[in-house]
Amino acid sequence: MPALLQLPQNQERSKPSEPSGLVLRFCSVTLHKRNFPPRIHQELTGNRKRRKTPRTRARARWAPIKAAVRPRWKPNEKLRSRTDTHTRTALTDMNGSTALILLRGFLFAAAVTAAPGAPPSFREAVEGARTLVGKILEGVPPAYSAAVSAQGFTLDPPVQNLNLHLLTLSLHIPAPPVLKPVSENFPLDTCVSRMAGGVQLHQNLLAVLSGRLSGLEELKADLRDLLAHIMKLKEAALIRGDASEQNRGSDLEARLTDSYTVQVAAHAVLTQLRSFCHDLSRSFRALAAYRPHL
Repeated sequence: MPALLQLPQNQERSKPSEPSGLVLRFCSVTLHKRNFPPRIHQELTGNRKRRKTPRTRARARWAPIKAAVRPRWKPNEKLRSRTDTHTRTALTDMNGSTALILLRGFLFAAAVTAAPGAPPSFREAVEGARTLVGKILEGVPPAYSAAVSAQGFTLDPPVQNLNLHLLTLSLHIPAPPVLKPVSENFPLDTCVSRMAGGVQLHQNLLAVLSGRLSGLEELKADLRDLLAHIMKLKEAALIRGDASEQNRGSDLEARLTDSYTVQVAAHAVLTQLRSFCHDLSRSFRALAAYRPHL
């Protein structure tokens, strides 16, 4: 070997220099790209710690705050005592009229809540009467077609004829009683008495017309049954009878001079009966939810 290539024997071999940072970074990236096992990868990369990201810094910053126990909310005793004081003052300063109004409202609500329901006989009479009223309303058009044959007379819409109106007035056909919802000014006994009077009136009028015309017998029977249900209703509501309407309308026979006046009377009576049955239907619908103080 040449002398130039020989190293001195007493000179120790120098240690290799440490790689620079650029070389380490290149090696780390190269090793990271290869699929080494985790343990070997950590040994090759020097087991370096992961770099903290903003998310991990935020978690570390908020961890002590989340771990702290939040104190329980307690009501403000001063505010509560102040509110109770104002409430007592308002109740103390209330005048007599306001207290009386509040007391009346409370007693009315208690009376309505504690009011007894209608007895079974009252409810059965109301439901039976409502059914018969609906049957009569369905039977009026066929009866009108069978009884009234004069030209120009129709039930729906009603005939608007001045001569017919004057002739109807000349027959003096009684009008039925006016029905209203049950209230303090229109009590239950007045309502039921007017119902019975109106049904009795039309029953008398149809009895007069049925002797001259045909097709009215079924309506007469339905009115008779309806009057019986109203009488049961009066008994259930402890209402005294009233005989003032029993003979009303029976004198129509003396004013029926010819066949045309009979047709006019039939037209007027059936039109009036249908209108009265509509009023009856509304009244019975209200009585179905009524609570009589029996």
